[in-house]
Amino acid sequence: MTAPEVNISLFKILLNGDQSSLSIVYDAIDDNIPVIAVKDTGGLADFIAIAYKVVYPSNGKTEEELDKTVKKMEKTEFKNEIRDEIRTKIQMRITIGTDENIEEDKVLLSFLTDQTIEEFVNKIIKPQGYFLINILEYDNGRAVLALSDGILQAMLFGKYKYEHVSR
Repeated sequence: MTAPEVNISLFKILLNGDQSSLSIVYDAIDDNIPVIAVKDTGGLADFIAIAYKVVYPSNGKTEEELDKTVKKMEKTEFKNEIRDEIRTKIQMRITIGTDENIEEDKVLLSFLTDQTIEEFVNKIIKPQGYFLINILEYDNGRAVLALSDGILQAMLFGKYKYEHVSR
């Protein structure tokens, strides 16, 4: 007698995060596990939120948005503009940041080389990265989107969309 098959949904939540967290995010994407980066918690989570918003300003999670961005990214000058805009937005956070996040933003900026930024952008312009990464807005201790909604969004967009687009 064999045990019935059980499906368990997995996802990862990134709060803050440092350089070592990046490989965990990459592994999750490679394993088709949705990642929820909580914006404004500092560190890598903020980098992911910033980079994702720069690459996908509308954050509509449509196949058309993905296709349009992939076409633009074929141009080296556009890739350079995206990389520079991401770096500028992080530097602006340091300039106007509060005492509590300036140091962690400086640490973040120190490990975000051009190569690291380009690797991440290349990861999120593929269907797997596009649909599996989700940003949860967090504003002054209050989630703009409830965590349960963020999890549901990650599961629906991540698993369903990626599986259907990649076929």
